[in-house]
Amino acid sequence: MKKLLVLVLSVVSYGSMVLAAPVNSKIIPDDAKVVFHADFDAFRSSPYMDILSELKDSDENPMKEVTEKLGFDPSKEMASVTVYSDAFEPDMEGKGVFIIQTLGEVLKPDSIINMIKEESSGEDVDIKSTMKNSNKIYTLTKGENSEEKIEFCFLDGKTVVVAGNDDITKATKTISSKSGKYSDMSVVPAGSILSINISELDLGNVAANNPQVQMVKDVNSVSCFIGETAGNTFITAKLSVTDSTAAQALQGQVNGMLQFLVMSAASQSPEMMQYAQNIKVLADGDAVNISFQCPSESIVNIVKAKMAESQAGPMISIE
Repeated sequence: MKKLLVLVLSVVSYGSMVLAAPVNSKIIPDDAKVVFHADFDAFRSSPYMDILSELKDSDENPMKEVTEKLGFDPSKEMASVTVYSDAFEPDMEGKGVFIIQTLGEVLKPDSIINMIKEESSGEDVDIKSTMKNSNKIYTLTKGENSEEKIEFCFLDGKTVVVAGNDDITKATKTISSKSGKYSDMSVVPAGSILSINISELDLGNVAANNPQVQMVKDVNSVSCFIGETAGNTFITAKLSVTDSTAAQALQGQVNGMLQFLVMSAASQSPEMMQYAQNIKVLADGDAVNISFQCPSESIVNIVKAKMAESQAGPMISIE
């Protein structure tokens, strides 16, 4: 299931999850517990678009081949990608509804299906279509007797819905009628490129079997926003826990972890060390708030420098 899901999403929205129109609560049901949203307009208006622009004619452009096969450039035509599920599971295998929306009517079923077939060459993947509630539903199965399947539906030339074990009929009905009432992400910071909200978390069993997540065993909900505004890149997060005592303990643990990560990052990019003091971790009642901000230009320059190093390759001296 996981490979099938990755296959469909890589074909339809290659590179989109690192990009992100604002969250539309009317296409998300109110029982959603996990929501990821990527806003492409915010990305295109940020300095990070310069990185893709420089890659445009390069052989290393990750979307070059996809653009040629699909007939449109995802970096220009994508509007948003929204992912939701009614439950959180550590691997999320086979879970979730994916809604990919574009600015123009550029989503062509035949082109996407042909590309899926090309990408799955050598694998026993079958694609069939049926009509449900006036919508054509495409079903991908792996193996003749396999229970693994992915369903997807083109509501129009600008919207495609992909679902694993979730009910695609329910999802398409919610989107078409705009009857969703999701409210947990009603306030999104301006400039947010990626928005994440996970509620009703129960990490007790996971933490018991994995010491690495002991630190977050008391966390019951998470919200996080990553974006760019006024020339600065920002990250804000809120971890809600059981009580204020747990929040105080978590604050110290998160501080320690983040300082370690900063030191590790600084070893690769020393210039980032000057922004370590911009990380704020504060306990507030039964929650821990985390924030970070630094000039976007600094990050862009670091990424471009790393790209240049990668393209140059190792220096070899022959004497």
